[in-house]
Amino acid sequence: MLAIKGLKEGLKWPFIINKNLKKFNDEELIIQFKEGNSLAFELLVKRHKTKIYQFILYQIKLNSADAEDLTQDVFIELFNKPNHYRGESQFLTFLYSIARNIVLNYFRSNKRKFTHVTEEITEEIMSEQCLLEDLSSSQWKEHYIKAFNLLSLDEKQILYFCDNEQLTYQEISEILGIKLGTVRSRINTVRNKMISSLQENKDEL
Repeated sequence: MLAIKGLKEGLKWPFIINKNLKKFNDEELIIQFKEGNSLAFELLVKRHKTKIYQFILYQIKLNSADAEDLTQDVFIELFNKPNHYRGESQFLTFLYSIARNIVLNYFRSNKRKFTHVTEEITEEIMSEQCLLEDLSSSQWKEHYIKAFNLLSLDEKQILYFCDNEQLTYQEISEILGIKLGTVRSRINTVRNKMISSLQENKDEL
């Protein structure tokens, strides 16, 4: 499990959560936190820190320490600006949108290049029926990694939300701040880009 440092003095990890709070959903917990209940915030972190960490690590695969720091940044922003969540989407969708922007800023501010996935790629990343047959073989896996690394950060994110998290197009639309039709179009574009790259590799075999 991911270990994150305390967000501010007085918040210690791991948290001891009031059992009565556990029955609340995310939306109810954020309301509790807005009203001053810090334990509600702690439970939100406990519920979602691993998901947010995995999403961030997916994009900066070789920098686990940075991924931990960025995960903490996500929850620091939530802690400082809880009123930014207005209940217009699911809470986790809102949290992903914060994480996405923090990752984008990470690359922009530090002028980092997108991290290329190496042998650590998982079967989950190669989802959607593996796009082409026999992709699970070591040879196809190598070609998939090459094709995947040609994607932009935005393309990797939308593929992650669609395949790894199996979010709806509506949820992806809310996270990325784009229209529903644009989500469909971009996913199709990414799929075709991957299939085209893989087909080229297949023809070379």
